[in-house]
Amino acid sequence: MAYDVIFSGGTVVDGSGDAPRRADVGVTGERILAIGDLGAAQAGERVDCTGRVVSPGFIDIHTHYDPQILWDSNLTPSSWYGVTTVMLGNCGFSVAPMRPETRKSCIEMLGNVEAMSVKALEEGISWEFESFAEYMAAIERRKPILNVGVMLGHTTLRMHEMGEDTQRAATDAEVRGMKKQLDLAMRAGAWGLSTSKSPAQVGAGGKPVASRLAEFSELLEISSALADAGAGVIQGVGGPGLGIPQWAQLARKSGRPVTWCSLHQGVDGGRHWEYSKATAQARSEGADLWAQMTCMANNAQFMLRTPYILNGVPAFGKIASLPHEERLAILSDKTWQAEAQRQMDANEEKRSFQIRWDRVYLVETTVHHDLVGKTMQEIAGGRPPLEVCVELSKAEDLKTRFKLILFNYDEDEVARLLQQDSSILGLGDAGAHASQLCDGSFPMRMLGHYVRTRRDFPLEFGVWRMTGHPAKVYGMKERGLVRNGYFADLCVFDPQTIAEGPEKRVFDLPAGADRLIKDPIGIDHVMVNGKFIKRSGKNLPGAEAGRVLRP
Repeated sequence: MAYDVIFSGGTVVDGSGDAPRRADVGVTGERILAIGDLGAAQAGERVDCTGRVVSPGFIDIHTHYDPQILWDSNLTPSSWYGVTTVMLGNCGFSVAPMRPETRKSCIEMLGNVEAMSVKALEEGISWEFESFAEYMAAIERRKPILNVGVMLGHTTLRMHEMGEDTQRAATDAEVRGMKKQLDLAMRAGAWGLSTSKSPAQVGAGGKPVASRLAEFSELLEISSALADAGAGVIQGVGGPGLGIPQWAQLARKSGRPVTWCSLHQGVDGGRHWEYSKATAQARSEGADLWAQMTCMANNAQFMLRTPYILNGVPAFGKIASLPHEERLAILSDKTWQAEAQRQMDANEEKRSFQIRWDRVYLVETTVHHDLVGKTMQEIAGGRPPLEVCVELSKAEDLKTRFKLILFNYDEDEVARLLQQDSSILGLGDAGAHASQLCDGSFPMRMLGHYVRTRRDFPLEFGVWRMTGHPAKVYGMKERGLVRNGYFADLCVFDPQTIAEGPEKRVFDLPAGADRLIKDPIGIDHVMVNGKFIKRSGKNLPGAEAGRVLRP
């Protein structure tokens, strides 16, 4: 038999968790048709993989590419990193269904909660859609380079049915309207539902995002659309009234997998093991429940001009949407500073992280070069750190960049959490927080740092966490494994060099907005549905290799 492409001489790590083995992989069309010794087989092309690993393409279950895919069908930077499938619509936020009258609030919400550039969104979102089905069609017209699954956001559902009046419990009629929209979306191919109760998520006008005001009974009712469809996944961010007991109840009632965020080392003052064990206990009692976590150190960059991560503090949230000059005057007020610091310390909103000035670093500046890399506690030298932070920022029009380390600062604990049977790897957040972080590069971190450098677990485990495991949990048929008959979503990488390159800031988003990117190291070839999107380390933009996936 002749094949279109044979990947020869490599070590196959097939995504199942089984041990690596020497084998060739034959691809014809969009499928894998043979795995074994294909030395005598004919092929249109042979790709020498000596010294390389041939694995399934990586699956990123937690992205926010919902707007970006409308202007960037190459889904960068994820398509550079060996990722072949991405899931959109996480944390309760999607851009459809969306009525014209709530588009402005949607953009402001994404700006506040996901730290997306409002100007980029205003210029980049085409809004040729209103319904979820129309949005899916808009994606398909763009012929994305990666496979794409899309969930529908709970906040978006509430905005569709309640307009701007979302700061209350929904009526029975409004809940029925939300369920109907989710039913329609599931028929159009939605991968499920996402929601959030996170106190840190503040939307338009400094108000809580809509899903935070939903009663649990509302979430149970609308999620029955997934039970009716017998398909899909529920993803969400916990908060007051939405913890592991509620997630487990939601999983049992819907009959669908539920992945909750976020199992970070250090979460809620160090309760990560309590949450991990509670998730495992719920699973042992029959709930298809998963604790979603990341292998990245969890950081958030911010400027006082756009202090995203601080907006969960009421004092910051209330001024988040004010004009620049008004905000500057309030930030400079000593009484306001004292109250803001009191609120940070008290954390009455029950944020899952601590805002500690000994974990806030000055990272980018055009003025204070001698302070780069120092913590604000060091820089303040006994003075109130917030006061000093404002002073430094005012010297460059509030554009000084700081980095707050939120979670995952103890790598030994992170490695142990990654090995728990109830964990699932996600939270790359690609497409969001673009000016603050680039965590979509997590495959490089997993394989280069935790597998090769730290040797916390073997290569086959690291690959399984990013391929076979998420594919099984999310019900992705014939993907996630190097197996005969499966779609040819493949990544060829050098296990001795795979790593993240350094972060760099570029200005390539619509309206010239900036983002942080990293170049991958050690990724040689990437194939999606039998088409190359990377060859010999070079990206092939416009490959049109992906599909819009439906459960």
